[in-house]
Amino acid sequence: MEAGHRKRNLPLLLFSRTVSELGTSMFSFVLGLYVLEMTGSALKYSFILTAAILGRVVANSLAGIAADRYDKKHLILWAEYGSAAVLVLLWALHAWQELSWISALAGTVLISMLGSLLRVTLNSSVPELLDETAAQKANALFQTIGALALIGGPLLGAVAYSETGLTTVIVLNVITFVGSGLVLLLLRFPQVSELPLPGGAWAEMRATWTYIRGYAHLYEVLKISAIMNFILYPMMMLVLPFVIYQVLRMSETELAAIQACWAAGMVAGTLFLVVFKRGDALIRHFFHFLIVLGLLVFLWAYPGLPGIDAAVGAGDVGVYGALVFLIGFLQMLVQVPMYTYFQFRISLEMRGKVWGLANTLTDVSAPFGLWACGLLLDGISWVWVPLVSGAAIVLISAWMKTRFGQDMRIKMAGSEWEEGTDCQKA
Repeated sequence: MEAGHRKRNLPLLLFSRTVSELGTSMFSFVLGLYVLEMTGSALKYSFILTAAILGRVVANSLAGIAADRYDKKHLILWAEYGSAAVLVLLWALHAWQELSWISALAGTVLISMLGSLLRVTLNSSVPELLDETAAQKANALFQTIGALALIGGPLLGAVAYSETGLTTVIVLNVITFVGSGLVLLLLRFPQVSELPLPGGAWAEMRATWTYIRGYAHLYEVLKISAIMNFILYPMMMLVLPFVIYQVLRMSETELAAIQACWAAGMVAGTLFLVVFKRGDALIRHFFHFLIVLGLLVFLWAYPGLPGIDAAVGAGDVGVYGALVFLIGFLQMLVQVPMYTYFQFRISLEMRGKVWGLANTLTDVSAPFGLWACGLLLDGISWVWVPLVSGAAIVLISAWMKTRFGQDMRIKMAGSEWEEGTDCQKA
């Protein structure tokens, strides 16, 4: 592909990802509020919240298979326009006063599955659309967009829903999906013929798992990713609000400010990666970054330790803001260079399936982490949750470093770590 086309693809991807992620986050939040308001049932509300995760889990691997065998541009457009069509159907049901919570649940699952198709296809397309330097920048910005959408989507959704109602929110989201699809029409893909489907989807998934198990470093990195998501996702989404709001009795504004520091840290990490383009140098410190990240989580427990004054002041807001800022910053340095590295070294015919399975592992780990932390917070003193979580990150990272750290540095220094070079080490 011509260099000019690759350069043009980056802003198209960023614009599309921004409007699509923000719209999806806003709509998912508002639809949950609508069901809670309509039914008054916390259980049905929880079904809506978990439906998006379950939809992704079901769709990720199938989306990966589709991405490896069919025209990626067509799949991307089907995902965007399909999401718009689902929203139009929900709008019609709402206009006819037939939008039940079951319909809302089904719509959430469908939009989540189409979103998985979009993300997996785009992620597996990055090596075809961008060069490796631009890909690191794009992956960093994608992570930041996701974090900002996670925070900004519910905020915008709450304002729009309270001021204008569900119909306006649906219409705005239809516009975002259609607009994103129109922008993605301008992407320039290299010509790749569609591949046959030998042995069916189940055989493809088994072949993918065999490929990952054979690619030893990729297998270990995916295990680390799932473990870290199991720990960090509930720490940020459940434990942090619980500690700040329920234990330390800070205000909603202070909680929002601290959570915003996490997104600010990711933005800072993105800017660092845009300027510092040596992803291989950062990968050599992969485990060091994880150990520091674990220590930062460990420090969350400081207000509950013996001898610490439990009175909350401005200093506590600043301390927690600084801790989550550094966590967001380190997350970018840990995830993006390693992700970009493998993105360009997994073989073309396996990219979609590998990233689909990788997304499934991380998506499955998140709810289990939420349930585990919820049970711990209800059953024991809160201070043990960050202590144990931080210690687990440090110990796991230190153990993995002794197993793979030296080999990783040697291979990265000599650019030997290409796809398949370690296939016999698993």
